[in-house]
This record gives sequence, structure tokens and C-alpha cells, in this order.
Amino acid sequence: MNLNFIEKIEFLTKECKQLSEAEITESSHLFSNHYGFYSKFSPIRPGERIRMGKARYSRLKKITHCYVAFAKYQNKIIGHAYYIKKQLSNGMGAWVTQLVVHSDYRKIGIAKTLLHSIWGFSDYVAWGLATANPLTIKALESVTFRKVNIESLKENQDILIELADEVEFIDPSLFSFQDNTLLAFTNFFSDSHQLKEQIDDDKESIFNLSDLKAGYEWIAFTFKTQAPEPKKFEMLLNISEHVVKNAYSRMKRQKHAWSQQATKEIDYILKHVLLHKESFIADFGCGDGRHLKVLYSKGFQNLAGYEFSDSMVTEAENCLNIKLQDCRTLDLKKSCDLILCLYDVIGSFGNNQENIKIIKSISQSLKTNGMAVISVLNRALTESIAIHAGNVLKEPDKLLALPASNIMQSSGNIFNPKYFMFDVDTGVVYRKERFFDEGQLDTEYLIRDKRYARSEFCVLLEETGLKVINSCYVQSGYWEYPLSSTDEKAKEILVIVKKR
Repeated sequence: MNLNFIEKIEFLTKECKQLSEAEITESSHLFSNHYGFYSKFSPIRPGERIRMGKARYSRLKKITHCYVAFAKYQNKIIGHAYYIKKQLSNGMGAWVTQLVVHSDYRKIGIAKTLLHSIWGFSDYVAWGLATANPLTIKALESVTFRKVNIESLKENQDILIELADEVEFIDPSLFSFQDNTLLAFTNFFSDSHQLKEQIDDDKESIFNLSDLKAGYEWIAFTFKTQAPEPKKFEMLLNISEHVVKNAYSRMKRQKHAWSQQATKEIDYILKHVLLHKESFIADFGCGDGRHLKVLYSKGFQNLAGYEFSDSMVTEAENCLNIKLQDCRTLDLKKSCDLILCLYDVIGSFGNNQENIKIIKSISQSLKTNGMAVISVLNRALTESIAIHAGNVLKEPDKLLALPASNIMQSSGNIFNPKYFMFDVDTGVVYRKERFFDEGQLDTEYLIRDKRYARSEFCVLLEETGLKVINSCYVQSGYWEYPLSSTDEKAKEILVIVKKR
């Protein structure tokens, strides 16, 4: 199955008390047909499929702090994760009580997506589950960037006991430390032998798993007090394209002050760029097409927009000719009279080589003497206001201590110094952004963007055959009033270029 298939799946979450009868029925069916088998030692139905009746799911509606994350395809549940999310004496904790993915849809990232929505919050104090599946323990370590170890389990017994109070199949008094693991009697006789054999002996051990006695499961947890593993921390910094797309698609742009200035900005452009009504104008990274909409209202109809977030394209008006396209690979073969590339399109990737690809696409797509109006985020202002700064790889504790925010989704003020760390060596800004949407999965992403010095950015443009006509520090909507580089309103660098 194509890995891009996961983008067709709908992910959502809800409290268990809101479960519908149809969701209870589907959850029961999914578990009973795709979870696994009883072991040969089971006192009931040895070797047969493990089943979970509707009555068990109905009881979950009465459990406080109980939630479920669903994966749906064509309105059918193909994966679910039930979990306890609870405020503890020293912070939030999350215990996944059940994880099942339909056997036809495995190994494409469904389980990882569901688990990340539960375990991926950086200020939680504990993340984990009881399981007979070593691969699930590996997933826990991957998502939380920490290793399960016996020392941390012993140190945090009070947290485990407090969380387990809400887990109906766990009796904390029956916790048992054995060798290098923590076990609990759950009266669940699943066949774990085949699963354990799936762990590659040549790879680093998850942790030294003791053999499971019949009816027992491993208690696997990681804790905020543990330092992330260096290799895993570097993986945390390598943000996937999927994360970037998801973050930008979940922004509530209509609530952001900077996105309400399209008319003023188009008026500025029309004063400084000579255009005719038949001029071909393209917007790279156009979002829902707000600038194109203003141009269309002024009589320009030869327009096109290119956006890599499919949700943005879906929201756009048909007359604006907006297409789903990654601007890093776009080449319109010298057809454009004017290209717009505004507001954190160039700079949206932490790896600067990816941003340079967008600049090259602009250059390749402009006619000779064609013009582009581009804006990027201002490094000088960022550096002057930063209260969290350093080298992220050398000083990871600074990033780990950074508080999470809901800025991208709410205000869009990504210059709030409380919520970003500035890497002084790369000019990259790091933020922990949380998204809480009605019905969609709650999630936290580590977002990074590149901030530019004006001279640095102008050199990049000149190197791709674009002659800089004008550059200045500006505030959204007030481009006609140049600002100093460290003015608190000067969040953008605006550049007008001409193709040689």
C-alpha cells in the first residue's frame, strides 16, 4: 500500500462518554477481528482470536478521563487507541489502554499517528501502557525520544499508581519488578511469542525484556525527568514534510491579524510593478488565495496559485485557479510576468537548501524582466528579542525547557519570545506548537523556520539570477512605511526583484 495513503485517512478524537452506538459496535468488531490470538496457555479459547464485546466498550463511557483516538477511512474505523489522560499531582500523564489497527492498513503510520497524538506532549510527566507487544514498547520509545528502563520505573512508582487508578484492568498492588522489567497481572492471555520474535537480534535492544508469565503484561513507561537520547533528539529536529503540511493546514488564518491585509498589500504591489490586465500572475504558497482574490476583484483574470496544503486548496474559490503543488519543484518555464511569494513560504523549512529550491523555482518561472515580490521573516528582529538562544544541538536542554504554545492556530504571533528558541548558528527558530481542533487529533509539533538577515537573503536571490530592485523591513499591511531592522513591528523583510 502506498505510504501516501495515510493522507486520505481521517483522524479524530473524543471523550469516551461521547461514544456513539455505531462507534462502540465498530470498535468491538475491529478489536475482535484484528487484535490477536489467545496463547496456548489461556484458560479460555486457547489459540483462538481475542474478542472484546460491546459491553466492555459501553463501560468505558463511564470511566473518568477516558478518551479515544480514531483513524477512519471512507467513514469506517480502521484504527483506534483508547487512553487515560489525567492530571496528576505533578503534571499530566497518559496511559494507552488499547491500540488496534486493521490488518489491511498496517505499516503505513496509523498507529504512530494515533500514539503521537497521545504521547507527543512535551510537558506531560509520564507516557506509557501495559502491553505484551515488544513493538509497541519500541513505538513508545520512538515517540517520546526516551528509553524504557527499570531505574525510571522504580523512581516513578507513585505516578504509575496514580495513573493506574483509572485503568480498569490494572491493580497496582500486583506490580512485580522482575529482572530489568516491571510486570503486572492483567488476566490477559495473549500470544506474545511470535511478536517477540519480530525484534531483530542485530538491532539495539528495546530493553531487557523478561519472559512473560501467562496472564501478565509489561508495564512500559517513559518520564519527562529522563533525558532524551542524543540520536533520538536529532531525529526530533528532522521535521518531516508531513508535519509541516499538517501544521500549516491547521492554522486558523482568518483569526490572524497579518492575514487581513491583502487589499493594502496588493495596492502597494500595483504601485511598484507595471502590469496589464492580461499579465500572468502566479502566487507561490498562496494559502487560500487571499491575494489572488483581491487581484481578481481588480480585473486580473490570468491568475494561478500553487499551494502544497490540500486543505487550503479545497477552501479556495474556483475562479482563482489554485492548484495543489509543491513550490520547490515548480517550473512554469519563464511564463510569469509577476510572482508573489509572501509570508513564511521561503523559510518554512529548517533546512535552508529546501528554501533555496523555492527561490530557484521563482527564477525559472519568471519571464526575462518579469518581477517577483517576496517576503521572509526578519532575523535581526528575532535575534534582538530572543530570550531563549543558543545552539540547539549543543544545548538541547534549552529547547526541551521551552514552553509549548497554541500560537500558530490562534494569534499567529510567532515572534513572541516566550515561545521560541533562536539558534544563533543557523538562524533557525524552534517552537513547540499545539493544535486543538474540534474532533481532530490534539497534537504537538516541533516547528522550525529559517529567519534571514537582509543581506544574506539578497545574496541568495542575486545568485539565482534575480536582480534586487528594493528591499526593506516592513509590517504586514503597511509596506509603504519602511522600518528599522529591530523595530518590534518589522517582522518581515520585503524584497522586489527582476529576472535578468
